[in-house]
Amino acid sequence: MTVTAKAIHTPGPWKVSALDGRTCGPSRLLVCNGTDIPQLQAVAIVTLRTGETDANARLIAAAPTMLQALREVAGDHILIETPGAIPVCCFCSADEGCEHEPECTMNVVFAAINRAEGRQPREVYIVDAGQQAVQS
Repeated sequence: MTVTAKAIHTPGPWKVSALDGRTCGPSRLLVCNGTDIPQLQAVAIVTLRTGETDANARLIAAAPTMLQALREVAGDHILIETPGAIPVCCFCSADEGCEHEPECTMNVVFAAINRAEGRQPREVYIVDAGQQAVQS
């Protein structure tokens, strides 16, 4: 999996409708009689009316931005390089070419990207200087 995969979802940014607080999606401009009219394209509607509705809608609306941020974190994954030593992960200190430690932040990042892109996540990934999510 590369961290620069093209999105196949509706492009962000998304927001929550100010009218109902439940509809999430990107804003689009419609032109009607020469007038631009902003309209929210419904991508998701939070139907459960509980105290969590607003929070769920905000989380869904933030999803495209969070996925992009995860891709950037994965692409910028820093390996610490010391002269004469093998580069290591900046989070778990695992050597390049080895598996990240189970609790490493990068495992969570790569698994979340896989889930969002419709792939089965793995429990651990390989430390890779090529800045890609290499599955073990």
